[in-house]
Amino acid sequence: MADENMRSGVPLDSGTLPFFESGGAGGARGHLLLISYHFPPSPATGALRWQKFSHHAAERGWSLDVITLDPRALERPEWERLEDLPRGIRLFGVPEPGPSSAERLIEGCWATIDAFRRRARAPGDEDDVGNQRQLQRQTQGAEPRSLISPRPTELRSDEVRWLPPDTRTPVRAYFAWLSLMRERRWARAATELVRRLTREGSGSTFDAVISCGPPQMVHDAGRRIARALGVPLVLDFRDPWSLTPRLPESYASPLWYLLARKYERKAMDQVGDDGLIIMNTEAAREAISRLYPSLASRTITVMNGYDVHDPAPLVQEGRRFLIAYAGTIYMGRDPRPLFRAVAQLIDEFGLEPDDIGVELIGDVMEFDGVPTDELAVEEGIGEYLSLRPRVPRREVHEHLRRAQLLVDLPQDAPLAIPSKLFDYLSFNAWVLALARRGSAPERVLRGTGVDLVGPDDVARIKDILRRRYLMYRAGFRPRRLADGIPQYSRHAQAETLFSAIEGMVSRARRQTPGQ
Repeated sequence: MADENMRSGVPLDSGTLPFFESGGAGGARGHLLLISYHFPPSPATGALRWQKFSHHAAERGWSLDVITLDPRALERPEWERLEDLPRGIRLFGVPEPGPSSAERLIEGCWATIDAFRRRARAPGDEDDVGNQRQLQRQTQGAEPRSLISPRPTELRSDEVRWLPPDTRTPVRAYFAWLSLMRERRWARAATELVRRLTREGSGSTFDAVISCGPPQMVHDAGRRIARALGVPLVLDFRDPWSLTPRLPESYASPLWYLLARKYERKAMDQVGDDGLIIMNTEAAREAISRLYPSLASRTITVMNGYDVHDPAPLVQEGRRFLIAYAGTIYMGRDPRPLFRAVAQLIDEFGLEPDDIGVELIGDVMEFDGVPTDELAVEEGIGEYLSLRPRVPRREVHEHLRRAQLLVDLPQDAPLAIPSKLFDYLSFNAWVLALARRGSAPERVLRGTGVDLVGPDDVARIKDILRRRYLMYRAGFRPRRLADGIPQYSRHAQAETLFSAIEGMVSRARRQTPGQ
C-alpha cells in the first residue's frame, strides 16, 4: 500500500531526502522541478492536475521532482493517490509555517479585546448571526432562512473597496495581508529546500521550474528558484491570480488585489522571453494577455481535460431518474434555480422520491451561510434531495455512475471551468451546464452535446429536465460525450503542454554554452 511505502521509506524529518520516491531511472529527456502546494497525497482537487500530467511527463522521458505540502499537515491524506504516480518521480514535503511573532501579538490583542466585549455584553444581547436569524424569524413570521442575510461569505471584485469604510475594512485588510504572507512564508521555505537540494547536487540538472497555483504565492517560489538556477520558468495558473472575480469576505480587501498584482508582476517579469505562462481556459488566456500584452506570445491554454476510461454501464432496470452534482457550492453556485425546476417537474408529473432525486456530493452542506437542505425544503424538494460529504475521488465516481443527468451549477468566475465538468463528459450521462453566455464553460461546451442554459432561466432548465426524464422513461439511455470531443481529453491537453515545455527547454539549451 502507498502509506506503507511512504512510512517504510525515507523519514519525513530527513532534511532534503524525499518522503516518496517511485523509483526508476532518470528521465532520458531531462529533469523538471514542480512547485505545487497541492499534490498527492493531498485530497484537494487542485492536486489532480499534475498528478495526471506527471504520467505524460514520464511517457515523454521527463523525470519530475515535486515540492509540495508536508503530508503531516493534511487532515485526511489519500495515500492511495501515490499508487497512481509514475516511475521517475520524487516528492519533497515543506511543512506549513507557524505564525510569526507579529501575528501572535495581534491575535493575542484581538483575543483580549474579544474577551472584554463578551464580558461587557448585556444579557440577551443577540449579536451573533445565529441569534440574529432566530430573532428575525420570530419577529417576521418565520421568514425563510435563505431570505435572512447574514454576513456574505464572499464579495465580488467590484464590491471590494476602501470606501465607504466600515468596521470590517481594517479587519479584511489585516487578513488579506496575513493570507498572502502565510503563503509567502511557505514559498520561502520551499525555495530554501530547493537551494539545499542543489547544493547537495540532487537538483543541479533541472531543465525548467514549473509553479502551479493556487495558492498563488508558489509562483514567487518558482521565480526565485528559476532565477537562481538560470533556467526557464513555467507559471501554471489553475485559476487567475489578480483577475480573480471573488474573494472570501474575511480578506476581501483592496490590499489583497494590490499585493496580488505586485507578486504576479514579479513572476511575469521572470518569465521574460524564455518561459511560459499556462492558463486553464482560453478566456483566462485572453484576459491575462490583455493585462500583459508583451507576454501574449508566451501564453498558452492548457485545460484540465477528461481522462479516458470506461465507466461501468448504467443499470438499465429501475425507474428512478437521478440528477447529480459533485463539487463545492461557492462562488455563486446557487442550487435554487435547479431545485425550482425539479419542483416544477415533480408537480407536473406527480413524481415521488422513488421516481426522481437530486444528489449533491462534496462541500455542499450550505450556500451563503444557509443549510442546503433548508433551501431544498423551501423550494419543495426536501425529501427528494440527498447530500453527501466530500469523499475520495473514486467514491465520487461511483456515485456519478449511478446518475442519468450530471449538472454543473453556475458560478461567478467567468474565466474558470470547474474540473468536475470535464469528468462529467466521460460518464454515460446527460450533462446540463448552467452557464452564462460567453463564460469559459459556455464557450468550451458549445456544440458538444451538453445542454447549456442560463443559470436563472428556470423555465428552460425545467424543459431540459422534462425532456431528458421522458427520454429515460421511454427507454433511451445516455452515452458519454467525450467520444465526440477528443481534443478535450487530458492526453490532448498534455500534448499541448509538453510540446511547449520541450520547445522552451530546447531553445534554452541552445543558448547555454556546452549544451
